[in-house]
Amino acid sequence: TLIQGDGDVSIEQQVAGPLVISNLQMGGGDLSLVVKGDVTINNFTLLNGATAGRLSIIASGSITFGDLASPAALSEARLIAQGGGSSGTISAQTLDLSATGAINLVNKQSVVLNSLSQNGQPVSISAAGNLTVNAPITVSGSGALALSATSGPVTVNRTLTSGTGPVTWAIEAEVSPAMPATKIQRFSSTIVQQFLC
Repeated sequence: TLIQGDGDVSIEQQVAGPLVISNLQMGGGDLSLVVKGDVTINNFTLLNGATAGRLSIIASGSITFGDLASPAALSEARLIAQGGGSSGTISAQTLDLSATGAINLVNKQSVVLNSLSQNGQPVSISAAGNLTVNAPITVSGSGALALSATSGPVTVNRTLTSGTGPVTWAIEAEVSPAMPATKIQRFSSTIVQQFLC
């Protein structure tokens, strides 16, 4: 268990190996983790009365969050997985993502994706609210690209590019690669895509 107070905390792992945090409780400050291996956070909450802080994780491996119903609400999450992907359930107002593997994240509030780099690997991002994409996304080969918002619009402000894999819009619990443009409230990007229908 890692409990952070209301101040900022920075932790850098000195010995290589995976880091597993069974229970992370944030007190409102910013938390920075630098890990020489994979990072797994099984439970992630805010202390009573705490306001959202920022989370930054730089891992030489992958980053994994547990499948949580109500994870800690963050103002910002910066996840850099230098040797794998990022997956699991989080709750952040903004996301900055970098990975060498697939990205599969469920966000428990409206979110703005400000930056993304994943070497053409598959991407799946869902939001329990609005999803705004301010970063170009490129998925290579047969990898899938999925963007969903369970109770709001998906707004795409940059180019989305896919290879031969499926591109899926899921808006208000409707899933269809052929989603009519009228279902997307604001659509200002260029989409380069091939549907296997």
